[in-house]
Amino acid sequence: RRTFVPREAFEKLHDRVEKVETRIANLPTQDEVSRLHVEIATLRGDLKETAATLKAVSHQNELLLEQAVRKSPQ
Repeated sequence: RRTFVPREAFEKLHDRVEKVETRIANLPTQDEVSRLHVEIATLRGDLKETAATLKAVSHQNELLLEQAVRKSPQ
C-alpha cells in the first residue's frame, strides 16, 4: 500500500533538501582545507619570526633610549 504526502509537505521538504545541498556544495573541498592548514602553519612560522625580530628591535630601542637619557644634560 502506498502512502502519499501532501504536496505542501513535499515542497517544504524539497526546499529544505535544496538548501542543504546548496550549503554542502559551497563548503570547501578537502584539498582547499589542506591548503589552508599549510598556509596557517606558514603564517604561524612567519609570526614567530616577526615576534622574535620585534623583540630584538624593542630591546635595541630600550638600550638606545637608556643611552640617550644618560647622555642628556639634566
